[in-house]
Amino acid sequence: MDTSTRAREEEKSIVLGDWIEALDELGIDTTKALKEEHGLLDQQRTLHQHYLRFRDDQSKGLTAAATNVMKTAGDYDSFASTLATAAIATDTSIIDRAQQIAALARESAAQSAFNHFRRRGEGTYDIIRGVFEETRDAIIRDGGNVPDGVVDLDSAARAGVESEWLRLEALVERWDSILQLIESWYLNGVFATDGRNLENYNAWMFVFADYQQAIDTYGVGILATVRQVINCETRLLTITEVDELESTKAKKATPDEQRAAHWRQRQADDEAAAILRAEWEAQGISPRLAAASAKRAR
Repeated sequence: MDTSTRAREEEKSIVLGDWIEALDELGIDTTKALKEEHGLLDQQRTLHQHYLRFRDDQSKGLTAAATNVMKTAGDYDSFASTLATAAIATDTSIIDRAQQIAALARESAAQSAFNHFRRRGEGTYDIIRGVFEETRDAIIRDGGNVPDGVVDLDSAARAGVESEWLRLEALVERWDSILQLIESWYLNGVFATDGRNLENYNAWMFVFADYQQAIDTYGVGILATVRQVINCETRLLTITEVDELESTKAKKATPDEQRAAHWRQRQADDEAAAILRAEWEAQGISPRLAAASAKRAR
């Protein structure tokens, strides 16, 4: 994992906001799943709005301040409070200190929201478990319905599985978003690592029990991901389970071995695609007609 992306203190609310946005995009109702965090972030926004109003009120000058004080003549407490607030307008050092205090209050609310999320620990898996398993199962289902030789949308159309391919593209994009979240949670201390060196881990280890098979899986475009999800014992894993599986000890291919494996897989995909084209030609169906037929069937 690239630990250089770890959030700095002043970025905590931004990072949490990104996580919430990503979870919302995955179809998770974070207003319910992360109710406390939402409340603290709302508090942060409210504090900011209050400060902006306070700053604007002080910028109107002494005449406007005096007018406000005049309106409080009937009540001493209101008079004293308004007078004290108006007096701040004559002292820029107090204005500066007020800005610092307001900024610290907003930062405290943001930090509290971030800390609350981090305290969820591995319970955070429960938030994404449903969408994770749904995405995994859908990739296995649709990926299993794609014939050998289908490597892109054009070949999918010719094979009559264009709709399955389009769903696969969306599913793989969602899958990548889930993995990015898991990696970010580890990097930013949501999951306890107990002093482990995160540079020895990567996001695949936390979703593929057969990590060796995952790193040995190649393919064109989204096919590699589909093959991984189908063949690599896909499930959510804690870092303790990753250690028990000894995924960090998996043998990684050399660059030359990787290129050779990519070439072999590409050759196999090309041969399967050629067989698929021959089947269409044997039936007297042109690629253009096949694509048109697939579109009419959608």
